[in-house]
Amino acid sequence: MHAKVLKAINNYLSPEVHFYSLKQMLDKGYPTDVIFDGPLLENGFIDTEELRKSQLRKEVRLSDIISEIMKVDGVKEIHEISIAGCDQVIKQTNDWLICIENGKKPELCDLSSFSYSKGSLPLNINDKKVQEYLITLKKEEDVLRDDAKKNKELALPQGTSYDIGNYATILNEFPDTYGVGITGIIGDRTPEREALAKQMKAYLLFFDQILAGYFKHLEKVKEVLSINGSLKRTYFTQTLKNIKGFDELVSGYDKNDEDKLTDSLYEELDNSVERRNEVLDHLISRFAETFSDYTFLMKSLYGKSTDEIVLNNKETFLKEYTSLSKDRGLGYNYTLNADTDVWNTTNISGAQKRIARLLGIKNYTQRNLSQSPVSIIKTANTGGKPTYTWKIKDAAGSIILSSVNTFQIEYAANKNLNEAIYQTIQIDQEDLEHTWEKFEEDPNKYNLIGNIQIRFSAGGNYYFDILDDAGNVMATHKKTNPYANRQDLKAGIFNIVNYFKYEFTEEGIFLVEHLLLKPVLKNYKSMGGIGCMSIGKTFKVMYDLEVTGASFMSSCEEDCETDVFDPYSYRVSVVLPGFAYRFQDPDFRRYAETVIRQEIPAHVLAKICWVGDRMSEVQTAQSDLSEFETAFRKYLTDKSRNDLPNLGSSIQNLLAALTNLNNIYRPGRLLDCAMDDNDDLDGKIILGQSNI
Repeated sequence: MHAKVLKAINNYLSPEVHFYSLKQMLDKGYPTDVIFDGPLLENGFIDTEELRKSQLRKEVRLSDIISEIMKVDGVKEIHEISIAGCDQVIKQTNDWLICIENGKKPELCDLSSFSYSKGSLPLNINDKKVQEYLITLKKEEDVLRDDAKKNKELALPQGTSYDIGNYATILNEFPDTYGVGITGIIGDRTPEREALAKQMKAYLLFFDQILAGYFKHLEKVKEVLSINGSLKRTYFTQTLKNIKGFDELVSGYDKNDEDKLTDSLYEELDNSVERRNEVLDHLISRFAETFSDYTFLMKSLYGKSTDEIVLNNKETFLKEYTSLSKDRGLGYNYTLNADTDVWNTTNISGAQKRIARLLGIKNYTQRNLSQSPVSIIKTANTGGKPTYTWKIKDAAGSIILSSVNTFQIEYAANKNLNEAIYQTIQIDQEDLEHTWEKFEEDPNKYNLIGNIQIRFSAGGNYYFDILDDAGNVMATHKKTNPYANRQDLKAGIFNIVNYFKYEFTEEGIFLVEHLLLKPVLKNYKSMGGIGCMSIGKTFKVMYDLEVTGASFMSSCEEDCETDVFDPYSYRVSVVLPGFAYRFQDPDFRRYAETVIRQEIPAHVLAKICWVGDRMSEVQTAQSDLSEFETAFRKYLTDKSRNDLPNLGSSIQNLLAALTNLNNIYRPGRLLDCAMDDNDDLDGKIILGQSNI
């Protein structure tokens, strides 16, 4: 009893915050939305009201102590009680109240005395037993705390698995008098009764098949709503069984092959790619995300295969959504110093990953984007003038497409390259498969698959060319190393088309946090903290800088006299390869810039730089990008390894490389408006997006 009284008084003087299990919180009367409000704690749930009362007491009231003691089980009455400050440290003017100084916690004085009686018999207090009981009470609290750790989730009701796809015909549910069940007509089988029974069966079979398909859909709904995309069809049905005289009513019905039956009923309706896109749109909308603007924009870049490629983008986005959502605020982890954590790595900021997936960038690893699978080859002709051709390599380094013409200017070669990429990507997978079936039937008549022209060599081998919309050959594949048979040719065509749709990329994204580019100090303690910026007279430049003032970032634009902004705080630089196929499109650039600014926190200012543009009649800026990549990689390596002797020069080189990066705009030409009635924007002057 004394142990419980001591515990009650101590809990009043210094209230504890207890952890509770879910059941205990429900028993307290809290609804689940209140219980789960806020982050899920490791040790259980906290009673908000109890937490509010756990503040340091400013006064101790005798009436409250009496109330707490009387709550102890076994206490019948209190004969006499008084409170006072221990050793008269606290001046007391009221026998019922003791005031406590701010910032101090009241405790039970060691000089406190207690006496107990049972009836008229006085009881002695065994101090050793009291301590043992206090330890026991503490262990009981520990057990409850451990229980609170384990019981933090609502018990879900156990589901029952039903064979929901197993459908039984409704014909057998009718009374026998109708003659449509498994027993047939009972009694006199007159022609009139047989005709009426058949008529009713035929009428009900239509609804029977609809219900059978409906229940098959229910069975497959978990696969339809899956993000893995393994289904080749999105409509389902099943054969009707246990129907007497079924063959007399229906002909050409595939009883033994449900796939054939499904195709015969739904093949013209089941556009699996379109339906899968609708399903994934539904799943994505549950997270308040959307791909509608992105899909609309891709139509001009991917043609008829847009839905296939966007579907792949959505599937990838949903598969990674756990990390894309919870890690969206994470930055680059520069404490990891292994080579695989610095370059050719997914160790990038959460914002980069989200931006990449929202823009459909296939590979967001931090790598050398200047090392492109596309090569523009410059050679000199007999007259000494340069000519240009191009080639594209696959992941293994083998040439898969190359130009068939030579061009006098680089712009024309690049335009031909983009057209060849478009004509290869825009071949729809379904059209590809159907046209190949026709090619197998008559190779001479059906040798054009989309914009792919299949050709035969004199030795009986196969190769293929890429044609433009006018039917002119613009690129070729394996002309010098043709395919020996049709199976290899089919695999080659399908692999090339799929490579351009799902693997080929020059795209990527770099994000440089300016705050990490602040110069290094030899000794932080000498200045009482971290800070080394010189902005007007706001900060003092310390004498112990590791590098010279040239390593400071400048917020000054061209021709300005003084720096007036802080170039480090809340600022990032986003670098993208502007020469990539999609990144050359001005509309896509505007969309990408919008996405970048939406995904980066509102208080952070992003400087977006598109490096290079093959369509701009200007030498591509891959060399500038390569210089930046080299400097950025060296900086990240020195930063992760805390290599102070070299970090200063790395920062300086990176700042120089960042300064050399420039947005490349499409050229525009001043024309006579009265003479030019073409609505095409190509070559026109667009304010802020063109150079004259």
